[in-house]
Amino acid sequence: GLFTASDRQCTPDGVTLRRFGVRTGAHVAYPHAPIERGLVLDWAAIEATFRVLFLRLAPRVEPGFCRVLVAVPPLAPRLSLARLSKAVFSSSPQVSEFYAVDAIVLSFYSSGRTTGLALQVGHSTTSTIAIYEGYSMEHCRSHAPIGGATVSAYLAHLLRLQGHAIHERSDPLLLHAIKSECGHVRLQDATAAPLECSLTLASGKHLHLGTAPHLCGEVLFSPHVAGIAGPGLSLLLYRALMCADFETRRELVRNIVLAGGAVRMNGLSNR
Repeated sequence: GLFTASDRQCTPDGVTLRRFGVRTGAHVAYPHAPIERGLVLDWAAIEATFRVLFLRLAPRVEPGFCRVLVAVPPLAPRLSLARLSKAVFSSSPQVSEFYAVDAIVLSFYSSGRTTGLALQVGHSTTSTIAIYEGYSMEHCRSHAPIGGATVSAYLAHLLRLQGHAIHERSDPLLLHAIKSECGHVRLQDATAAPLECSLTLASGKHLHLGTAPHLCGEVLFSPHVAGIAGPGLSLLLYRALMCADFETRRELVRNIVLAGGAVRMNGLSNR
C-alpha cells in the first residue's frame, strides 16, 4: 500500500506554523530563511515566531496548561534541541510541558499505522526510516540532500534554457504555482514524449512552459541530472528496507507512507 500525509500542521483555531513565519490573521515574513536544511540559522526569528504564536493563543489557554509538541528534523543536534526548549519556555509562562519528536515519525503516525516505511520530502532534505510496531529502527534511516527546493531550482534551470528569466530565489511563488498546477512525475519506463504545458497567471499573462514541468520531478529520483551526488527516492526506500530484518520486510513494504509538500506532485506516488 502507498499513502500520502500532508506536512502542513494546523491548530484547531486555524493558526498555521509556516516555514517563514506564523499566520495569525496577518502574515509574518522574514527577509531570509531562518531554517536551512533542518538547522536553525536565526534563533531570533524562531523566538519571535513563538512569541507571536503564544500571544495569539494566550486568551484561550489557562496558565500552566499549555503543552507544546514540536516536530524536529531527523538527528537534530542535542544543543539545538536544548536551545529550542529554552526558546519555547521563555516565550510564554503558560507553557508547562515541551515535547520534541522526529518529524518523519510523526508523519508516519498520522496515517494511523505503526509498521511500515516512511519517506518525507522536506524543503531541502529527504529522509526515510523503517518503523516496526511503533518503534523507529534507527539503523534503517537514510538521508539525501534533495527536496522541494531542489525541484524548484531544477525547474527554474529548465525554464531558463527555454528563454524564461526565472530564478528560484526571486520567483519562488511563481515556481510553486507551476509545480502545483503543471508539475508531473513520469513513470520510469514511460516511452511517450513529455507533454508541453502552459500557464495563465492571475495578471492575465500567458506562459508557455514547454516540457519543463514534466521533467523537473525527475531530479527527486535521479539527483545527478542537477549535479547533486546522492541517492534518489527509490534508492532511499530500498536502502531502508534492506537494513531491516528479512522477516519484517514483507510487512514494511506493504505500508509505505509519503509525506511532504513535494510528494503531492501528480504521478509521484505511482512512480
